[in-house]
Amino acid sequence: MAPFEDYYFAHPAYANYPVVGISQEQANAFCRWKTEQCRSELEKFARKTGTDGWYIGLPSEEQFVAASMFMPDGKKKLEGYVPYLPFTRNSKGAFLLNYNAFLDQKEPNNSLGSDGAMITTPVYSYWPNQHGLYNLHGNVAEWTRSFDAESGLCLVKGGCYMDPAPCVWALSRTALPANRRDSRVGFRMAVLQSGE
Repeated sequence: MAPFEDYYFAHPAYANYPVVGISQEQANAFCRWKTEQCRSELEKFARKTGTDGWYIGLPSEEQFVAASMFMPDGKKKLEGYVPYLPFTRNSKGAFLLNYNAFLDQKEPNNSLGSDGAMITTPVYSYWPNQHGLYNLHGNVAEWTRSFDAESGLCLVKGGCYMDPAPCVWALSRTALPANRRDSRVGFRMAVLQSGE
């Protein structure tokens, strides 16, 4: 594991892997920086749509769930994508996400890494959903801008490569302190409008 630990952020072999090990505070700071970097594009979009207040930020829990569970009218399942459990494999038996298949009780013959990975995988390793979004389930859990009402902690969604199937679906929840850095947690940016 030393090469993974020593080179994850610096070696070109990991260029297409998700960013991990940053806090929600750091993810929010990056989103603020990215908003400033994209200011002219956001203003152009605002003029085109006749709206304003656009920025780049972390999705809310509701937005994350909506993006990961959306199904087109009349569809119960999409080939190559896991909108909700129990779909961890497609009809040909290929895994649809990076999760801890070894802990999956529905598939007792799995071994550690039988889903094709023992750590994070490159972002495009599995199929995208209907919106073209990758890894909303598994690989790395993702910070949201939402908080757990009881604990006041920040909500993390999607589960990671170490989680069993029930922990990687859209409605499962994990809560962490905003300043916590975790090697299993990353983030996804969304273009948002003030007031969302």
